[in-house]
Amino acid sequence: MTAEGRAERTAEADEQCAKAYAAAGGPDVGVALVAVGGYGRGELAPFSDWDVVLVHDDAVSPGSVAEQVWYPLWDTAPKLDHSVRSFSEMLSSSTGDLRVALGLLDIRQLAGDRGLVLRLRTTMLAHWRKHARALLPELRTMSVERHRRAGELAHASVPDLKEMYGGLRDAVVIKAIVATWLVDVPAVDLEKSRRALLDVRDLVQEIGGRATDRVAPEMWDQLAERLELADARTAQAHVRTIGRRLTHLSR
Repeated sequence: MTAEGRAERTAEADEQCAKAYAAAGGPDVGVALVAVGGYGRGELAPFSDWDVVLVHDDAVSPGSVAEQVWYPLWDTAPKLDHSVRSFSEMLSSSTGDLRVALGLLDIRQLAGDRGLVLRLRTTMLAHWRKHARALLPELRTMSVERHRRAGELAHASVPDLKEMYGGLRDAVVIKAIVATWLVDVPAVDLEKSRRALLDVRDLVQEIGGRATDRVAPEMWDQLAERLELADARTAQAHVRTIGRRLTHLSR
């Protein structure tokens, strides 16, 4: 099923990234290659970007690794979103951009210095919690504006599984809010709904043959078949039910 597909895609991407780092002469200390965002969460869809960062200690230069590590990955990844940042730059980028801060809560080590990655994860999470009360009003405003612009998943004729109210973006936001320790939501319910919507997103991309989060009208019959549901109408009800639950948790 699609959960196994995500695990396989992530494992394959991890292997390619580790090989590229080793081939570029990446050191074991002071430098690391990390996955962030959806890749960091191990949620690669068939056509997802690989979001990776080469991070290094402030006192360490990554040298030629910063250029050479990307070449083999350009030929492997559906799309590679990459950057090189020092430890301090990672922290400052999360301070200045809320979207970046959310993505950096899901840092995962791919190759290089494990200690550096652990320190980075700990620092990012502590920074998020420390500044949460100041950042949450901005996060709420950003989410409400997105909802206004994109609409609500449970009522859309052409659902956007990521950006709409009750979509995958909201699930990530809820997880980030829970990480502040200021509020809580039913964790099992959130994870069940999030994974179910990820399954739908993966199938939509397989059916469409491209990177997309929108369920086009002609996809419902195939989606129902792959989800082992009775018909297109049942598939629509399934997606809308997930959207309603995530909308409720978000509220």
